[in-house]
Amino acid sequence: MILGDLLSQAFNIIPTQEFEYCAFTGKTVNALGVFVNEYAAPVKYFGSIQALEQTQYEKLGLNFEREYRTVYASVQMKGLDKQATPDILIFEGRRWKVIRNTPWFNIDGWCGVVVTPDEENTTPEAENDGQPSNG
Repeated sequence: MILGDLLSQAFNIIPTQEFEYCAFTGKTVNALGVFVNEYAAPVKYFGSIQALEQTQYEKLGLNFEREYRTVYASVQMKGLDKQATPDILIFEGRRWKVIRNTPWFNIDGWCGVVVTPDEENTTPEAENDGQPSNG
């Protein structure tokens, strides 16, 4: 039994944070002949961003040397469990890649995802210019 959008109900009680969502759209070849990831323009959303408890790392098969967050929002996000190149979120002044998705979107209009910092790039645009990133 679906009780309506439970996430919207929860957002009436818990604080939310703004983040930007960049959907992976495909790969193109840059001027150097190298394949680069392409992303849709960032779209602003509000969601619940929480630290992931280390007790969950082993259960989810995650690397203990990495940092993770969980993000709950009313947007359909895809991670490495659904596609070869993950969607990107930008918050806390950093770029985060989606690695795992709890797909509630088709049932209740929201997703819960696990994200980890994308150390290779600082913004989606950094990946597209063919130049090394600053972060």
